[in-house]
Amino acid sequence: MIKRPPPIILIQLNSEPTIAAEGNFHFLEYLEFKLYRFNLDSFIKFERGDDWIPDRIEETAEKIQDICGLLEHLYPKLYVHVSRQLKVTLRTELIICDIFRCFCRTLFKTGISWPRILALFAFASGLVVDCIREGRPEFARTVVYCVKAFIEDNLSGWVKDQGGWENILEHFHCAGHKDSWCDVIASFPGLMWSFLLSLPTKMENFGTMLKLKRQ
Repeated sequence: MIKRPPPIILIQLNSEPTIAAEGNFHFLEYLEFKLYRFNLDSFIKFERGDDWIPDRIEETAEKIQDICGLLEHLYPKLYVHVSRQLKVTLRTELIICDIFRCFCRTLFKTGISWPRILALFAFASGLVVDCIREGRPEFARTVVYCVKAFIEDNLSGWVKDQGGWENILEHFHCAGHKDSWCDVIASFPGLMWSFLLSLPTKMENFGTMLKLKRQ
């Protein structure tokens, strides 16, 4: 059996990045960091451009890794074998995209916040881990595309209004922002479990719809 080469994902930031491009950069930085911690980094090859990365962006990336790491540490079961919890096999790009859309619809149903955006990063990276463990590392690029498109279409305006991605540093820095950490720690598990409980029904309806289209 011929071993397929690992998919290549480019981590690149232009000299004048858009809000969406910087958000995609932060997600990819976190994804690479997570796969390294899980000893799965050999399944996906990350390549970097020669762009100089400003200090503020590096600091923001490190803060994102810290907060997402906190989420995974406090609630590890939420990020382990997500597809198994949903009783879904990640066998097609269509299934992955549908899972992602359903999750985002649930997570941002009542509004956008930094904790919810970072929860999105944590969930999406968990999907990539599942793709690798199910022998489909090539689907990692599908997840990356979904994240990039969602940021561009749904989050860019809000992030711009906050002053850009570096606002994360201020938002989680001061003691007066303990409510932000409470939002991360307290609200996300409820949102996540609500999603996990509702998605199997949504996926079943989705499967029924596909069958009807084939008839």
